Amino acid sequence: MDAVPYPLKLKPPMLHSYDDKSSPNQQCVDNDVIMAILFIGPLKGVASNWFKSLSNGFINSWDDLETRFLSRFYEDDTEVTMDKLLPIVKKEESL
Repeated sequence: MDAVPYPLKLKPPMLHSYDDKSSPNQQCVDNDVIMAILFIGPLKGVASNWFKSLSNGFINSWDDLETRFLSRFYEDDTEVTMDKLLPIVKKEESL
């Protein structure tokens, strides 16, 4: 995971310090929240405007965000199969 550099302006979510005197539940952060924060941070232009225009409560989970984002910005429904990939790989090998 560390092989991919973090965006320069990445602001990771703030976590509470845990000193075994407070509730350990404070340390538990929903992965959906972290994934959403990391996803929306680098959005620019049309994608950023799209996200900012969403009503509060419109996105309820990471899967929901992913589905809505892809349905808005990704139009290629091409199914990727080995039959389609093999000629591309062979072509690149011959270069």
